[in-house]
Amino acid sequence: MSNNKKLGLKDKYRYLTRDLDWEPSYQKKEDIYPTSASRGSRSPTGTSGKTPSA
Repeated sequence: MSNNKKLGLKDKYRYLTRDLDWEPSYQKKEDIYPTSASRGSRSPTGTSGKTPSA
């Protein structure tokens, strides 16, 4: 007997993302993500969020 019931949206999302919350155990975080420690809360482009006036 097989159980072929469909999964709900919450269950499907849980199964798809179950292994994404991991911590590196064999290397330091700084070695894996070198720019995350130095950037802090800056935006990815390095600007302050202000648009340049033309």
